[in-house]
Amino acid sequence: MLFDGTVKVASSDSENANFLAELLRQTIERHGRLCFVQVVTDTCSVMKAAWKILENHYPWLTATCCGTHVLSLELKDFAKVPEVANIIAKVGSVLSLFWGRMRWPRTKLREVIEANHGRPFG
Repeated sequence: MLFDGTVKVASSDSENANFLAELLRQTIERHGRLCFVQVVTDTCSVMKAAWKILENHYPWLTATCCGTHVLSLELKDFAKVPEVANIIAKVGSVLSLFWGRMRWPRTKLREVIEANHGRPFG
């Protein structure tokens, strides 16, 4: 796994697929082309086009999206469903009871967990 850093892009640079593929290609060449088997980026359409350019240039290379980022986006959309949003709000009020400013519920929860499980919480 390699994180090579960030790139400051000038306002005059056109962030199209060729430009982004070239940035990635320079990184691949700088570290050695045979060190890479996969490139992980976000999923915007320009990046998907850059993936194709890279995969044509490096036939063994696979370009994919970041699974964690996609899951995060899906969960945000899921949380907008009214029934789910309602449950999240209720859970939030229960959590604020135990983790808010009041000390008694949090202390009682820790006591019950330790009594039931034989070890402290956390």
